[in-house]
Amino acid sequence: MTSPKPLSLSIAGQSGKPLSGAQKKFNSLIGRIEKQRKLLAAWQAALPLCQERWSGEFKPLLDEYRARNREFVFFLDQSGERLKLTKTDRRTLGELICELASSLIGDDGDEALKALYNKHSGSDFDRDARVENELLKNAMEHAFGIDLGDDLDLDSHENVAQRLFEKLQAQAEQPTPRKGRAGTERKSAQQLRREEAEAQAGRSVREVYRKLASALHPDRETNAAERERKTGLMQR
Repeated sequence: MTSPKPLSLSIAGQSGKPLSGAQKKFNSLIGRIEKQRKLLAAWQAALPLCQERWSGEFKPLLDEYRARNREFVFFLDQSGERLKLTKTDRRTLGELICELASSLIGDDGDEALKALYNKHSGSDFDRDARVENELLKNAMEHAFGIDLGDDLDLDSHENVAQRLFEKLQAQAEQPTPRKGRAGTERKSAQQLRREEAEAQAGRSVREVYRKLASALHPDRETNAAERERKTGLMQR
C-alpha cells in the first residue's frame, strides 16, 4: 500500500495574476518548513544506524581506550616507586597520575583509582569532588541568576542538567513588563548579550571551576600561611 501524497499548502497563481507579497512570503515559509520536515525525516531514518554503530563500533573502542589508560596510570604509579626521581619530577608525576585517575573514575566510581588519587594528591577524591560540585553549582546560579535548590544531587551530571533546563525554562516563561519601543529595543540588545554570555559560561564554567577548585584546595598547599588563606577562601 502506497502512502498518500502529501497535500501541498503553497498558494498557486491564478489566470496569470501575480502573487502578492504576503502570498510569496507564505509560500517561502511553506518551502522552508518542507525542507526542515525532510531533514527531520532523514535524521529519524539515520538515528537507528548511528545507535547501532555507536554500540557496535565506537563504544567498544572507548572502553578499550579507557582500559589501556587505566593500566597506564597504575604503570606510572609503579614506575614512581621503582625509579629514583627528583622532588620536582616526583611532584610532576603525581600531578599527572591525579589528573588521569580523576578523568577515569567516572560516575560509577573506581575505588582503586580513587585510592591512587588520594595517595598522590594527599587529599580525598570524594571530598574534592564535593567541593568542585559546590563551586560549579554556585557558578551556574550566579551566571544564570537562578536557585538550583539544596536538594540537587550534584554527583549526577544528568540531574544537574535537567534541573538547570527546568529553571531556565521557567525563567523564560515569566512575563516581562512592557517598556515602550525604545525600552524593547534596549531589552533585545541586552538579551542578546546575555544569551551570548550564558552560552560562553555554559561552555567554560565547568573547566574554569575545576581548575579553581584545584588551585584553591588547601590540602594541596605546603606553605602553612597560604594553606590557612586558602582554607578561608574555600569556607566563604
